[in-house]
Amino acid sequence: MKKGVLLSLDALAAISLLLMVSLFLAGMSFTYSSSELRYQRYYYAGKDLANILEETKIQAVSDIVNLNDYGLGEDDMNRTILDVIGSFWAEGNQSYAENLTEEICENILNGTGLSYEILFDSESIYSSQPDYSDFLARLSTIVSGYEKTRPVNGYMAKVYPSKVSKSNSYFLYFGGYVGDGNITKNMTLPVDANVTNVYMEMNVGNNFTLYVNGNSLGTYIKSAVNFSADNWTVCSQMVNPSYCSYFTGGNNSLELNFTSNVTNYIGGGYLKIMYKTSELTEGEYVYTGDTRIGKYFFPGVKGIINIYSSFYVPGTLNNVTSYLHYRSNYPVYLTIGNVTVYENNTTDEVGLVLNDSLLNSLITSQTGKNKTEYLSNETIPIRFGTKNITYMLG
Repeated sequence: MKKGVLLSLDALAAISLLLMVSLFLAGMSFTYSSSELRYQRYYYAGKDLANILEETKIQAVSDIVNLNDYGLGEDDMNRTILDVIGSFWAEGNQSYAENLTEEICENILNGTGLSYEILFDSESIYSSQPDYSDFLARLSTIVSGYEKTRPVNGYMAKVYPSKVSKSNSYFLYFGGYVGDGNITKNMTLPVDANVTNVYMEMNVGNNFTLYVNGNSLGTYIKSAVNFSADNWTVCSQMVNPSYCSYFTGGNNSLELNFTSNVTNYIGGGYLKIMYKTSELTEGEYVYTGDTRIGKYFFPGVKGIINIYSSFYVPGTLNNVTSYLHYRSNYPVYLTIGNVTVYENNTTDEVGLVLNDSLLNSLITSQTGKNKTEYLSNETIPIRFGTKNITYMLG
């Protein structure tokens, strides 16, 4: 009998303990409150709703919303819910934006007891009469492409250039004086150059025949007097069009062969070549980083060397080098500015390089300025000629 009572008391004690734990847990459940947990609940509910609006296609809600009521057709089915609502808002169709938002959000948040408001650019789209006096969680997301009274949809075109064609000009200049003899000048055109027009304007000492790449371009008669310049159209669509085809892409050699043995010179002038090309960038300078490399090319003279010309340094000079290749029966000299940088009496063929160090030394010794001070940002006269020679004209 005592054993039975003891067993019953043990069981009763165990049940009481469970009840006490249960009541304690129940007390914890109903009396413990956390603003952080409450905020998290609201925040994640808003985040889920925002994700649905941003990611879900409008087609997915067609079973709960009559999309035809909003003028949405097949072309709109792959647009997101947020895109459709944002488009209505941007177009000023507030009622469509509000009603569509209400229909979708009320179905999503039905039974949660949550109040909410959705805004575009601080403008309310729909509000379920929220009461902010108690607690508020706010969630924002960034969308682009929507602006009030501006169209949301448009067209975008992509252009891919397959072939570029532009017209350009090349100028071949003859300095203050180039003579005395038949004259050769080299020039380089873009590899795909299609020459359409060639024009010359020069002061010449006599009549001459013009050649390019060994092909005759006709004879040109001097008519100007008193150091004036003549001008000629060598070729165009209307004048000697076949001559233009003799000019090719790449290197070209131009020759002026005078018809007399005297007054064989060009007293300044130029030849202008107009052409079409697909090359976008051209120029007389080669660029290496922030450094430009420019070259002055001496004309060839078959006769007595007598060249006055110039070159321009459009910046701070870093390096200057000269290469000479000639044959002369008389002494020759080269001056850069007022500095004589080369003299030679040999009658043999000469090919040599005047390097930067040598030219800088010669310029400094004769002017008191180094090459950079003397040549930078200047148009520099240059002369290459013969000396100690006397000849008769006529």
